[in-house]
Amino acid sequence: MTNNTSKAVYRCGLQLFFFNGRNELFETSQQGMSAAAGFSCIEPGAWKPVWASGRTDNYDTSRIEAAVTSVEFTDGSKWQSDTGP
Repeated sequence: MTNNTSKAVYRCGLQLFFFNGRNELFETSQQGMSAAAGFSCIEPGAWKPVWASGRTDNYDTSRIEAAVTSVEFTDGSKWQSDTGP
């Protein structure tokens, strides 16, 4: 995840999209998580790995995409997607 804001990111919410081998969307799930695995925050302009841990019981999963739906900053302010999950 790359932080393109001027504030440090503490936590984010993700919407996960699961696709099958025919490139068809078959399932979605939401996940809230700390900003980055092993890091307390993502500083402005920095990149850190974010590990999505959503799961599905469908073994035909060939691809997972993620979209950021919310962000909490270290100063206590928040951003929420206006399109929603």
